[in-house]
Amino acid sequence: MDHEPDDLVGEPVDDVPEREPDEYCNARRTRDGTFIGYCKRTSGWGTEGDSGRCSSHGGSGGSGDEHEGNDWAAKHGAYSDSFVQDFLTEEEIERVRQAEDLLEEPESAQALARTVAGITLEQFRRTGDERFLRRYESISDTFGIAPDDELTVNHEGLEEAFMSNLRDYHENDD
Repeated sequence: MDHEPDDLVGEPVDDVPEREPDEYCNARRTRDGTFIGYCKRTSGWGTEGDSGRCSSHGGSGGSGDEHEGNDWAAKHGAYSDSFVQDFLTEEEIERVRQAEDLLEEPESAQALARTVAGITLEQFRRTGDERFLRRYESISDTFGIAPDDELTVNHEGLEEAFMSNLRDYHENDD
């Protein structure tokens, strides 16, 4: 790969190469026509399939006819241009703004990601729905918050105990 995503953040989206889905959706994410990163949702997230784009970036996992006659999105308004102004309450808008503020600082973003990952893990445990587990794994991978598999060992006094045992062993050898 010629460029790492961090090198491209802030570039006009038309100057950023498209990526095919692999283990991740990899769709280009933008804000005001500017590239902000590749989508790190697991491939097929939110669809019936486990491959391709996520549901937010056009993935369907089916025949492609799923949208015909489906007016659910229009009813709840999640995909309308004015979703924030027309559908969110003032309290919800404030929470969205607080989340945006938190995400500006790496430590705050990590804390928020840990909270969201914990919630999705509990959703998986409660429902058994593997989409929640995939979301948990994606959040953990993206933010590097998976638990460390290594143990921290306290070495204090270890050398002295080893040497004492070694002396006792050799004394009994004579």
